[in-house]
Amino acid sequence: MMKTRISNISLITALTIASLFSAVILWDMHSIFTQFSLKNKEGLRIFYIDQQKKLIKNEVERLTKRISVTKNAIIKAAEKNLKDQVHSAEDFIENVYLTHEKDQYNTHINNLITSFNWANKSVYYYIISGDGTVRYHGARPELVGKNFYSLEKKFSDFVKFLKEVKTSGSAMKTYMFYKPGEGDKFYKKLGYAVYNRAFDIIIGTGYYMDSLNEQGKREILEFIAGDRFGYQDYGYFWIFSTDYRTIFHIDPNIYNIDLKTFRGANNKLVIKEFVDIATSKGSGFSTYYWELPGQVTTAEKISYLVYIPDWDWILGSGFYFENFYELVETVEGISSSLLKHEIIKNSLIII
Repeated sequence: MMKTRISNISLITALTIASLFSAVILWDMHSIFTQFSLKNKEGLRIFYIDQQKKLIKNEVERLTKRISVTKNAIIKAAEKNLKDQVHSAEDFIENVYLTHEKDQYNTHINNLITSFNWANKSVYYYIISGDGTVRYHGARPELVGKNFYSLEKKFSDFVKFLKEVKTSGSAMKTYMFYKPGEGDKFYKKLGYAVYNRAFDIIIGTGYYMDSLNEQGKREILEFIAGDRFGYQDYGYFWIFSTDYRTIFHIDPNIYNIDLKTFRGANNKLVIKEFVDIATSKGSGFSTYYWELPGQVTTAEKISYLVYIPDWDWILGSGFYFENFYELVETVEGISSSLLKHEIIKNSLIII
């Protein structure tokens, strides 16, 4: 009987000691986890920022490369089309010359070549004699009979182009010239022309670069409208201009904001800083506050931007710190679950 009581007391004492020991170990484990969490939250924040900056920079540079590829593809297609059009016109003119009387030649060519235009009539032909005299011009009929060589001071780019065409037989160059319906303002143009030595004439045409740029812009805007990346597809692109216009943004309300005076929650002139970075450095990071997509709440954000000068596009993308806090909650939830599992496991072992 005495031995049974001693055994019971020993068992209770052992369980009590084990419980106390378990409590101490569990408290130590909880304290260690808490200290680890606090110490590493800042480390995780630094790591997160570094990784996200790399991500958005890579994505913006990826899109920049896509823009470059798109531009080159459009230019190559335009060059091929210009060559095809000019050579077709040359064949047509030769055929007219061989099948019509000399006194009917100019009239017949003018009547038919006038109907040859495309790209909403912004692309037209011109025929210029080897001495620089305009015989036909699809956009400026008032130039007919005038000599470009005598107007070299005004049309220096174009005259250099004509001289190269006559010397080399053909040329593909950019130069400045009038645009139909735009008065005497000069626009950059991609032109192609051939010199027909038999008839002593230069036949040419060209695309205005702004029309080619608009084509490229449309293709890129269509692409980025549905392009997302990053954690839960939070990443999106935005585009502004140096004259404070919204070119593209997923938030339709941005289009109605005066960007020049727009201030973030920290009173920073956000778009002004974008413009300053674009015009002074060409690219860089910016930290500011911006509304979370679909919410009225603002959050701290870091963006990377690149300037595309010939399109006047400030192209960028960024990440919110709100995404970091969500990530921390997820990590802490997983860590807490693992800790509970370890506590239960160790409790069973101790008991």
